[in-house]
Amino acid sequence: MPKKYPDEVRERAVRMTLDRVKDYPSMWAACRELAPKLNVGPETLRKWVRQAQSDAGERTGPTSEELEEIKRLKRENRDLRETNEILKAAASFLSSGSSTLATVHSRVHRFDEGERPWSRADLWRPA
Repeated sequence: MPKKYPDEVRERAVRMTLDRVKDYPSMWAACRELAPKLNVGPETLRKWVRQAQSDAGERTGPTSEELEEIKRLKRENRDLRETNEILKAAASFLSSGSSTLATVHSRVHRFDEGERPWSRADLWRPA
């Protein structure tokens, strides 16, 4: 999903909130007061501020880079699981013997002694 707000707006809002947080009793109060002026939601602004503090090392928690890495690894894990399921289904299908390919493959080049194919293209003929 594309970002709703450009990075410049986000950075400016975080900077403004951090500069003025000392004038309010809490971070939430500052975000509730400043968010409408910045045309963002108060919870969105609070999350941006918390993430900026985590990135700066002022607060514990994963940094933006770590969160991106986690997202990438989850996406890769999901893709690998899907691929694995497809391969399992294919292996099951081919080993069940119900497929046309498995049936044809089992008959190719199997002739009784003395029996020969009618032509090169005709590798198997019914008995």
